[in-house]
Amino acid sequence: MDEDWILLQSFFPANWGELAVSTGALRVCGKNKSDESLIRTLLTHLSCDHSLREIVVRARKRGLADRSDVALLKRLKKSRKRLYTLCVESFQKRGVDLSSTKGY
Repeated sequence: MDEDWILLQSFFPANWGELAVSTGALRVCGKNKSDESLIRTLLTHLSCDHSLREIVVRARKRGLADRSDVALLKRLKKSRKRLYTLCVESFQKRGVDLSSTKGY
């Protein structure tokens, strides 16, 4: 799983860590102060077909986060702008033209 994270980061824009500050997502790290752990947990939830409860159990076992499913849902909602920006910038980095996909 650590190898997957390293590979995934290679698709991110160079400023992906700074997006936490510019979009206000850094304020929502809560008990788990590691921004990287939060984004890894959120992306795991978004990319897998697992419930929030299962994701928090998996994150706890991996030492990524120790929070409830409700707390993770709140972090997910507050991270919406950051995740959107991360996706858009990642697509742009790969040369994907997003001008024809307004509204998404």
